[in-house]
Amino acid sequence: MDKNAKGCIVIVIVILAVIVIVILDDDNGESGKTPSHVVQHDEIRDIRSKIKPAHEIWSEYERLISDVAKIERGREHLQRFQDVGFANPQYQPRVSDMLSAAGIRVYTRYFRASITEHLGLPACRFTVTFRGENQEFTEYDDFQGWAGGQEGTIEPGNQKLTFEPIEIIAEISFPDSTFFIRETFDVDAQGKLRSRGIIRQLR
Repeated sequence: MDKNAKGCIVIVIVILAVIVIVILDDDNGESGKTPSHVVQHDEIRDIRSKIKPAHEIWSEYERLISDVAKIERGREHLQRFQDVGFANPQYQPRVSDMLSAAGIRVYTRYFRASITEHLGLPACRFTVTFRGENQEFTEYDDFQGWAGGQEGTIEPGNQKLTFEPIEIIAEISFPDSTFFIRETFDVDAQGKLRSRGIIRQLR
């Protein structure tokens, strides 16, 4: 066999070997892959899982609209009630001259104040937080409207407020607004209040 024939045979063998390798490679690759239609179904299922139901989207939209409306109303309240504060705030630590039917001395604790706005306020919530050394108690009252000169009283009762506070935080907030008025008072041993300042701002 001459050199040319041997060379041709070698070339043919090499070509055949390459073809076999490519075929085997393709077979291995296909067996290790997920069929395209399965991949597409998985992708569609993944996309669907990320899409929120219509009622959830609508709820989020309504919540966003409500939040925006509260912020806008809060800005209006900030302008309108920027000078409103608490008038004649009082804390009653106890009433020692009262006796129950059993002759037991009764102690009553309450916080009372009116507002400086003579035209009054729209529907609002009056919240008072009593703070002791390691204790805290909060109670509120809702007003359909708070008239000028009207007193607001938070009287938790002895079973709820079981300690003498050293700090009282009085706050007025509005259900349709992010605006609030908050004043903090120090309370001395006789129940006298000393204001530490008032803030009027948006949440």
